[in-house]
Amino acid sequence: MGLKQSRDHISLFNEGNHFYNLGRNLETIDCYNEAIKLKPDADIYFNKGNALKNLGRYLDAIKCYDEAIKNQPDYSHAYNNKGNALKKLGRDLEAIECYTEAIKHKPADTSAYFNKGNSFTKLYRNHEAIECYNEAIKLKPDYAHAYNFKGNALKNLGRNFEAIECYNEAIKIKPGYADAFENKGNALENLGKYLEAIKCYNEVIRLEPNYAGAYLNKGYALDNLGRYLEAIECYNKVIELKPDYTDAYYNKAAALGDLGRNLEAIECYDEVIKLEPHFAEAYHNQGRAFKNLGKNLEAEECFNKAIELKPDYPDAYFNKGHALGNLGKYNEALDCYNEAIKLKPDYADAYHNKGFTLNDLGRYLEAIDCYNEAIKLKPNFAEAYYNKGVSLRNLDINLEAIDCYNKAIALRPDYAIAFTNKGAALNELGRNLEAIECYEEVTKLKPDDASGYFNKGYALDDLGRYLEAIECYNKAIELNPDYTDAYHNKGFALENLGRNVEAIECYIEVIELEPNDADAYFNKGNSLYNLGKYLEAVECYNEAIKVNPYFAKAYYHKAATLLVLEKYEEAIENYGKLIRINPDCAEAYFNKGAILNKLGRDQEEFECYIEGLKFNPDNSELRELVLNHKR
Repeated sequence: MGLKQSRDHISLFNEGNHFYNLGRNLETIDCYNEAIKLKPDADIYFNKGNALKNLGRYLDAIKCYDEAIKNQPDYSHAYNNKGNALKKLGRDLEAIECYTEAIKHKPADTSAYFNKGNSFTKLYRNHEAIECYNEAIKLKPDYAHAYNFKGNALKNLGRNFEAIECYNEAIKIKPGYADAFENKGNALENLGKYLEAIKCYNEVIRLEPNYAGAYLNKGYALDNLGRYLEAIECYNKVIELKPDYTDAYYNKAAALGDLGRNLEAIECYDEVIKLEPHFAEAYHNQGRAFKNLGKNLEAEECFNKAIELKPDYPDAYFNKGHALGNLGKYNEALDCYNEAIKLKPDYADAYHNKGFTLNDLGRYLEAIDCYNEAIKLKPNFAEAYYNKGVSLRNLDINLEAIDCYNKAIALRPDYAIAFTNKGAALNELGRNLEAIECYEEVTKLKPDDASGYFNKGYALDDLGRYLEAIECYNKAIELNPDYTDAYHNKGFALENLGRNVEAIECYIEVIELEPNDADAYFNKGNSLYNLGKYLEAVECYNEAIKVNPYFAKAYYHKAATLLVLEKYEEAIENYGKLIRINPDCAEAYFNKGAILNKLGRDQEEFECYIEGLKFNPDNSELRELVLNHKR
């Protein structure tokens, strides 16, 4: 029987080191444990601590480093590695104490300065971190990692130009340093230098083709350049490399939204929510995509979910308010805007939309107060000036409205609708020439917008420039062949020129497009009357009344036409119907009374004037007729 060979602590230590180099940490620890039994040496505890750290057993590792320090109080590496283990546990303040101790025992320990800098960075103490990295670089001028991490600390402080200098140094020392290229790209993005950032990310991708983060960052830079299709390609590559990368789906969804591809965006947000069910922003942005599609109920559900997950989310309340407004739920929308303002008192857009909603409710003065608040918070808010102008116009305060439109236009010279409404306000003030100038601006800004030509035609009509007006209406119809208002107004202009046959053709076009347009039948009737075609005119008035039984003017004109045709009883009947609809119409009483007088029905004539005076007590002509009748 052979003798069993005994092993001393040195051979066990060396065997442990061998296993450590092979990455076999459990066997490493077994060897070190045996060695410690024979001799509790500082180096053995230190190396055992390293193996435990590799296994993520940081608390056990710290105990070993403490034993090493107890055996060798000036053991700088043990302090340094204990600091690293504490940092892994998020105990950075204690880690900093360890690095400080390591530096005290070994003032030239570059890794201790570097690690101490990293802990300061994690604690947002970036100035102190930079001092540590500077010490490390002073000791080791080719320390690429120290330059890279110093750059990160400078970037955290918003000192992006200095950060880029550091990244350049790191890259000069280590040309294949992918992290430094990536961080340089981030700093360039912060400076809005997206093309240069993309070059950096391309370099990262060249060095590490399977690094998903580089594609993500490149996609983000492309997004900022408005190159959404290329950005989406990058996000797709990220997803291919890392199918559970939430940010890639999220950013892809945002890019799809920017392209107006809202259905696809919604699908991406579904993926985000599947991966992170408590991601409030994903619900919020999905709600915005639904809102863009006009699916306001679905949008409201998304905003509710976002608010449930994040009750202090002002943007979610804001967009929920917008969706509710689109659904006509104005009071609920106001509640949402109020909540958004409560959470974010300087939320100019929320004041603006609250004003818009109050305007929809007819609460114009309150709306104006909101627009004023929005403008105070955001003085260059063109839309707030414009909508304030709309509310002022609704109150017939046209001069102030025009001032608002002018301010909106000064801020946004291509603001076509502001020119349109300014023109309308000028029209109402009888300043038609200035109105025409506004509409001409609209047609310059939006040459394919039929309404600009229509409104210009309307202003020309008011000036009696009917031929020019007709040209405008023709242009509007050319751009929008279904533009019934343009046919209507062209018909009026032709009628004013005595071109009644052509006017009738316009009204026929309207009727073909909108068979239930009572005004078209009425106007056609008027043109037929002008041509002396009284029976056909009556037929048109009948059609107008069939569509709108309360069309007072149609009864009036029908009665007048029947009078010309000497159909007195029918004329009396129609004036009677008109009076029932509009008892304040003095002309109806005059005309009905005149027919009764012609027929010798004096008592009925007198009763007609008496009834007219009852509803028109200040009408001197009716009073005179009653008095004369009595005499």
